[in-house]
This record gives sequence, structure tokens and C-alpha cells, in this order.
Amino acid sequence: GQPMLKQFVAGTGDDADGERAQIADRPAVDWAISVLVPWGFKAGKGDEPVMRPPASVVIPVLLGLQDLGKELKVREVLKTTQLGKAVSCMRHHPSAEVAKLARNLVSRWKAECARKEAQVNKSAGGGS
Repeated sequence: GQPMLKQFVAGTGDDADGERAQIADRPAVDWAISVLVPWGFKAGKGDEPVMRPPASVVIPVLLGLQDLGKELKVREVLKTTQLGKAVSCMRHHPSAEVAKLARNLVSRWKAECARKEAQVNKSAGGGS
């Protein structure tokens, strides 16, 4: 079965709710996706989830995803999983806090991917 939410959540003391998911490897990313969109996405609706979990479940996951770039290559994770789609759909969550966290994550990831792309283009163009 799927791991329980508490298995990946640890108190850090610096967050308002004191909990942040530990997302440091691919199985943890897959777990995060299953928490954010437990029943998947609606057929024909693109990025609309079948069900939106409550904010108390989503917030620790989104907080944990803020540190994703420290352990994994964000661009590769986003290309090979549905994590970007799952986080993006949380921008429309009824909880303003969840929506804000999701928007900030999407913005951060876009900036990081653009920065990496610029570095790759610069090194490829300057090597000749």
C-alpha cells in the first residue's frame, strides 16, 4: 500500500504548522504526487484533479517540495513525473495558503529551469 502521511513528515519548528515533508528521492516524489492528487486527474480536463485534499494534508508536502532542488535535479523530475502538473493544480485550491505556496513553487521551478537552460546555452555557445 501507500505510505502514511506521517512517515514522510518531520517537525522542523520553523514553519507555522511545524511540519514539512521529507522529499529527497524519487520514491518520495511519487509519494508527494499521490498525496496531492490521490485519485489522479479528471479525464479530458487536463490538470484538474478528481479530488483536492484538505490544506492540512497538502501544506506539509508543498513545504517539503521547496527544498527539492537541493537533493534532486528539478528539471529532470518535472520532465519524468507529473509533479509539475500536481503542484500546478494546487494553485486553484480553495485554501489561499495552499494556492500561494503552489504559485511560489511553480515560479521558483520555472526560474530554476530557465537559469539552468541559460547556463547550458552559454557553455555550449562559448566553447567553440
